[in-house]
Amino acid sequence: MPAATTELFRSQSAMVVADLADELGCRIEDFTSEALVVVSRPADADERFLARIATAGLGTVASVVPELVEWADEHAPSERHFRAMQPFFLAELAEEARRRHWPSARAYGFHLGFALAEELRVPALPAALSLTAIDAEWMTRYRDSKVFDNAMGEPGEPHVPSILHGFAVVDRTGEPLAVAGIWRQGTRRDEIGVDVRRDARGTGLARIVVIRATQDILGRGRAPYYSIGATNVRSHRNALSCGFLPVYMRGIVAVE
Repeated sequence: MPAATTELFRSQSAMVVADLADELGCRIEDFTSEALVVVSRPADADERFLARIATAGLGTVASVVPELVEWADEHAPSERHFRAMQPFFLAELAEEARRRHWPSARAYGFHLGFALAEELRVPALPAALSLTAIDAEWMTRYRDSKVFDNAMGEPGEPHVPSILHGFAVVDRTGEPLAVAGIWRQGTRRDEIGVDVRRDARGTGLARIVVIRATQDILGRGRAPYYSIGATNVRSHRNALSCGFLPVYMRGIVAVE
């Protein structure tokens, strides 16, 4: 596991948190406030998200639609700021949203945001496999299969048009076994999404494409960003093995 005190991690996590603050419409300092800060959702935010609550450990921010700011401020757990991240509060917030204007509102699971703490070399490839750069045109050919949807998105997903490019491990026939897609996420970071074909999992291919994607993002002066659902334990391990460490956790209330 990479060390959390590296200068690289300090600089990279600062960029990730700064982008998160922009996303939620709060100050960077709110994440070290030792308190819960409730703010109004930015005017240009995705309208599906009624509330996004995030903590970086030393402070918690609840970014909610203007109609729910007063309710959230009054009903959020009064002790220990991070308790606003608890499932019961997200469920209560969703219930209040349903009573208002959003009958389909529901609370969703948590995810973790990771920043880079250690630069690594791309591991050696297994025999008969090769690592190749891929572009949007290449991704279009495989998107409908939904085998690599974490890496390149499913048709119609909002982030699909913003995917820049990526990297794939392919076999000798050119068929992909593992894919890492890269897309812009905020003004400072690029997110990495990764998938490995089921029959090739457990062979280290995810690590190869993620580390190569990380190098590419750093080379363009941006921050590599890795996002994982809280229940995706295998991907947590891959993030750690690729030099990433967790920076924040976020939960959401959204309309379907």
